[in-house]
Amino acid sequence: MFLFYLKNHKNIVITALILIFLFSIAYTSYAFAAVATNSIDQQSHLATYMIIYAPIIVFVFGGFGGILGFFKDFSIEPDDPSSDEPKQKCHLSYLGMEIDQKESNIYMRQQAILGMGGACAGFVALLSTKTFTSTPEDIEFLILMMVSVISGYGGSKLLAIAYNTLEKNIKRQQAELDKVKSQVNKVEEKTDQGNVITRATASLGDKSTISDKKESLKQLCSILKIDPTNRKIAILAGRIARANGDFEKGIKILTHFTEALMNQGLNSDLSIKNYADGLYNRSCYRCLLGGKFEGDKKEEILQQAMLDLNNSCKLRHENVVDAFDDSDFGVLADRKDFNELIIGNYGNKS
Repeated sequence: MFLFYLKNHKNIVITALILIFLFSIAYTSYAFAAVATNSIDQQSHLATYMIIYAPIIVFVFGGFGGILGFFKDFSIEPDDPSSDEPKQKCHLSYLGMEIDQKESNIYMRQQAILGMGGACAGFVALLSTKTFTSTPEDIEFLILMMVSVISGYGGSKLLAIAYNTLEKNIKRQQAELDKVKSQVNKVEEKTDQGNVITRATASLGDKSTISDKKESLKQLCSILKIDPTNRKIAILAGRIARANGDFEKGIKILTHFTEALMNQGLNSDLSIKNYADGLYNRSCYRCLLGGKFEGDKKEEILQQAMLDLNNSCKLRHENVVDAFDDSDFGVLADRKDFNELIIGNYGNKS
């Protein structure tokens, strides 16, 4: 079978022979010069070996090992295995597949290249063990040749292992990089939020314009889309909407805020406090909105305001204290349900 290949793949055989011949000439000339002149020191000898001769050994014998690996799975099979005729037509087979001569040539070259890659991996492994730390001797040449052939023979498996290891390292490093990026993004987000809050707070001042308030409100609402349970942002956005006289906008913002808290779950004292404060502020804006209407519309809005205030005070008793002196609830002063809520602690609100 091997002779068959020698006959039908002369170009590959000639190439291998040329490489071996070049390697022999190079090594012989170098050794002759070293003995004749005795002028090549240890370090330059080692460096020349690593740069010139070792790669030649690795590629030649690694490729040879890859070709041996190819022949392990290559065979010449009869077309009719059940026939007893001594002479019959045969076909080439590789890994159990029927192939033609051109395909076999491609597969063998592929295995030779894989063998070279496997031999390179074996050479790197040898370097990591510090095998070559001084002027190489004959035994070290033999070791490198042997490792190259063996590594070339199992080149595909070695490269698969090396690839998987490299892939795992890349994924681990990518995960660490993503973690760092996430931390950086969080810092940047906090910095941006801090700047937005500063500008929004300033827009509540007397010197700010309506356009300043609208721009700040727009930025705050953008943050709430990403972080809908952010108490500081939600309360501040509601206050700016109130300052613009847009009570319905303030009610809408706090409705989204309280709904987001409910969906998240009121499972801590802080979340309960935030939810209660959201209801309290929404009650304020409903009172201010109800003051603009008369009749049934006003009664409907104020009824919703009382519902928010009752629920808020049940969750957080301190809000009863705040409601007693909060002028936003002036429109509720004559309501029985409002006074019943307050009277238990402070008497009737005048």
